[in-house]
Amino acid sequence: MRISRVPLCLAAIAAVAVAGLAEVPAAAAPTVLQPTELAVPAGSTGSRGYWINELGTVVGTVFTADQQMHAVRWSSTGTPTELSLPAGADLSSPVDINDSNTVVGYVQQTSDLSLHVVRWAANGARTDLAGLPGSTYTQVTDLNNAGTAVGWSSAGNELRPLRWNPDGSATVLNLLPGGSVGTAEAVNENGTIVGASRDADGVRHAVRWSTDGTITDLGTVAGGSETGAIAINGRGAVAGGTVAGGLERGLRWSAGGAVTELPSFTEFSGSQAIAIDERGVVVGRADGRAAAWSAAGRLVDLGAGFQSGALDINRGGVIIGFDGDLAVRWDAFGTRADLAPLPGGTTSSAQDVNNRGAIVGSARAGDGSTRAVRW
Repeated sequence: MRISRVPLCLAAIAAVAVAGLAEVPAAAAPTVLQPTELAVPAGSTGSRGYWINELGTVVGTVFTADQQMHAVRWSSTGTPTELSLPAGADLSSPVDINDSNTVVGYVQQTSDLSLHVVRWAANGARTDLAGLPGSTYTQVTDLNNAGTAVGWSSAGNELRPLRWNPDGSATVLNLLPGGSVGTAEAVNENGTIVGASRDADGVRHAVRWSTDGTITDLGTVAGGSETGAIAINGRGAVAGGTVAGGLERGLRWSAGGAVTELPSFTEFSGSQAIAIDERGVVVGRADGRAAAWSAAGRLVDLGAGFQSGALDINRGGVIIGFDGDLAVRWDAFGTRADLAPLPGGTTSSAQDVNNRGAIVGSARAGDGSTRAVRW
C-alpha cells in the first residue's frame, strides 16, 4: 500500500514548529548518508528504485542496451530478477509491491503502444489484469497486503475506476450519477478505496468506495472545485486536494467525513497533500517547500528550501523528500540528513521508506547514468 503507513510523533512536530509557523532556524550542516548501489542484470545501462516493502524487497526498473525500460525486483540481499513481459510487449514498470512480494505494474505493447496492467507473484508468475473491453490504456495505482489492486481503464469516451480482486478478476467501480470519468487512486488494508469521479456536469469530486462498491462524495471546502483524493489510512482518513482561489489546496477528510483545508505559509500560496499516516498527519508541500500538518491542523515548515517536498513517512516518524536536486531524510525530531548521490554524481531522489527506515530511490553516478540505490 503506497500511502504513508505511520504516525508522525506529534511531540516531534511541536519540537520543530516555531511561533507563528515560521521557518525552522538554520542548524549545523546536516548528516550525509551514503547510498548502496543495487546490482543490475548484465547489459543494463541504468536503473531506478521505486518501492521497498517490510521484507526489504525492492522493485524498480532497469534500462537495457537498447534503452528499453523493464521491471525488476531486488531481493532483500540485493539479487536482481527481471520480471517477465507478455508476448509483444517491450516496456514494463512496477507501480507497487506488498509484503507478500507480489508486484503490480504495467506493460506497453510494441504494436500499438497500448498500456496494460499485470501482476507478478512472488515466484515470478505473471497474471494479466483485464481493463475495460477494447481499452488501450489501463493503469494500476495501488496494492494492499490482501492482494487487492486499484486503478483505472479507458475505452472510447469512458475512463472508469477499477478494482482488481486477489483472484485477478476486475470490478468496475460506480461513478457519481451522470458521470463517465473516474479514477481509483489508493486502497487501504480494509479494502476501502478513494479517488475521483466527475459528475453529470463534468465537475471532479473526491470520492470513497466502500468494500461493497458504494460510492460516497467526500465534498470539499468553500470555494473548492476539481477535488480529488489520493491517499487513505487504515482508519479511513483521507488526503487529497482541490482548487480554490486559483490555487491548489491540500485537504484532509476525517474518517467521519469532515473536511479540513491544509494551510500554506501565506494566504497567497497553495498547499499539496502527498501522504497521510494512521493518526491523520499529512506530509507534502506548502508554498513550494517541504511541510507537514499535524492531526490538529498545525502547519510545520521542515526547514528545506524552495523547490522541496515531503513524500512519505514511516512508523518511526522518519520523513523522506527532496530539497532541490538532493534526496532528504528527516528523523522524528526534525533533524535532517542529506541522501548523497553516488561518487561523482550530483543528484539523488528518494521514492519510498519502509518501517525499518530503509530508503530506496535513485542516484546519479559519476558517468552521468542513473542507478537504483538504498540508503
